Amino acid sequence: MRKIIAIAIAIAAAALSTPARAAASFYVVQDPKTKQCTVDTTKPDGKTGVAMNSVPYKSKNEATKAMKADPNCAK
Repeated sequence: MRKIIAIAIAIAAAALSTPARAAASFYVVQDPKTKQCTVDTTKPDGKTGVAMNSVPYKSKNEATKAMKADPNCAK
């Protein structure tokens, strides 16, 4: 009986410590050579692209609006 309780506690602890699902994050990424921006789900490393926002956007639509409004992004 103790073994079953210990296993149940271990399973519950593992389930509670694992995040349910990471929320999607969107970044406005600028190509350093062309100065054109795109929306991406991965934060750039600074070599192939530069993040134009320090905090990720919660939706692709929000990031796209910000990208279009940013004067630093080439049209």
